[in-house]
Amino acid sequence: MSPAARSVFAFGVYLGAGGIALMFLPHRLCDTFGLRSPGDTLWVRVCGVLLVDLAHYCIRAARNEHIRFIRWTVPPRLLTLPILGVVVASGLENASILVFGVVDALAALWTLFALPRRGAVNVLTCPSSLRHARGRRCAGLTARKSSRRA
Repeated sequence: MSPAARSVFAFGVYLGAGGIALMFLPHRLCDTFGLRSPGDTLWVRVCGVLLVDLAHYCIRAARNEHIRFIRWTVPPRLLTLPILGVVVASGLENASILVFGVVDALAALWTLFALPRRGAVNVLTCPSSLRHARGRRCAGLTARKSSRRA
């Protein structure tokens, strides 16, 4: 598994654990992090289900080295911290919720720096049938073709 895929896999596990906790233990999770009690937990539990769904997507994309999906995850995860900052500034929740934004931001930066540069070909994760940016094939495929000519 590539470093970028590993980062999204880890993020998927984090999302799944959080989703399961929201589905089954929403009050305990909020108490643990010093957040306001969710009151009626129906929508909190539904959000837990959605987190488990997102976790499934992240884990599947990571296992299949879906670089486009992995790349798509970075911007929204970087936005989580500023959005939660607005929530705190508005008085809707206390500052302890920012922990989740920091985790998202750090995980997104891990993914961002682990991603191959655009146009670069990752020989370890490149299926030979794919064409890459600028119409190039995988470096491994090119190397095999050139060695056959020799």
